[in-house]
Amino acid sequence: MTDERDSAHDTSAATGRKPHRQPVRANAERFDLDLAWPDEEVFVEADGRAFHSTRAQFAHDRHRQNLLVTLGWLPLRYTWHVAKHEPTRIVSQLRTVLDARRDHG
Repeated sequence: MTDERDSAHDTSAATGRKPHRQPVRANAERFDLDLAWPDEEVFVEADGRAFHSTRAQFAHDRHRQNLLVTLGWLPLRYTWHVAKHEPTRIVSQLRTVLDARRDHG
């Protein structure tokens, strides 16, 4: 949990926009997005092996992502390794996407 809060703080400071934990309804399903920017409809996913390694979880992740995309959400997916060791890459890409979605939204 500390890692997640640290990542949220880092992205918030670097992008100037605070991420939110965002509940989203898609059809009859409800999803919680851990790091989301609702105004721009962007969310970040950190995929670690602990929670994304089984066939069922892999299939569920794709189903969830596709439903969210149909609602206009844009996912940025990173491995847990990148999230921990290359946060500047995430911040740079996130800043670019947030600026573009804000300018064209």
